[in-house]
Amino acid sequence: MYQMLLKKSIFLLLIILLVSCQSTQDKMKDFVTEYNRSASSLFIMDHDIKSSYAKVITNARINIEFGTKISRDNQSKIKIINQLYPSLFASAIKQSGLLNDLLNEGVEFNFVFFDDNYREFTNIVIDRKTIKELLKDSPNDKHSSEVSKNNNPKAAEIEQMLKVMNGNLPYVDPKTGNKVLRINLSDKNELVYEVEPAADLMVLLKSEDGKNLLKDEMMRNPNLKLLANNLKNTGILGIKYIYLNKKGKVINYIILDEKDLK
Repeated sequence: MYQMLLKKSIFLLLIILLVSCQSTQDKMKDFVTEYNRSASSLFIMDHDIKSSYAKVITNARINIEFGTKISRDNQSKIKIINQLYPSLFASAIKQSGLLNDLLNEGVEFNFVFFDDNYREFTNIVIDRKTIKELLKDSPNDKHSSEVSKNNNPKAAEIEQMLKVMNGNLPYVDPKTGNKVLRINLSDKNELVYEVEPAADLMVLLKSEDGKNLLKDEMMRNPNLKLLANNLKNTGILGIKYIYLNKKGKVINYIILDEKDLK
């Protein structure tokens, strides 16, 4: 769960910056081709997403389908998906001429999510009408001071996504038992996770040797290079994990800086 924001906000990396005088159908084909070329690597950090692909359904509709490991009984994760993905798409719209063109030309985007038994559990349709409502709540010029503070032009979009995600926290990772309490963006452009660790990890974190061992394990993760490449596109310079006990007292922390992420 350490990469929770990155797993979800990585969707923003699917923004396609193709600019040409094409027909709507050609633009739709370009979007689908680029999405399908990128999706397998972009969602590798998301343990809940098994696969994702886009396809043209009609002359005015693109389906983006997600095969997940989520049970249809897991209402907390389904709630996160329903709240988060429309906000992510709204942020992507502000940065992509191609997506804007497609919506303005009447194309609908249909996000379809399938559970661990490949049964549909969520269907989200984004069109020209719904995107106007979403953009009312997305970051705009009033966030310019935040952007300046962080010296990151994408800070406002990131904080908007964090607001949605933090509304659905805390979250307990069923595999590790670690509880993610909140995620923030620091003034240093660090993605800051506040985590209440599982009992075994808490013992490890009480010593500097244990902390260094855990950091070394993170550094050996083969997905770290991919994660670092994705961070370059967000303006995030590092990741900081702050570990707290049940009373909110800091046990220890681990920082992965630019050098670690190279």
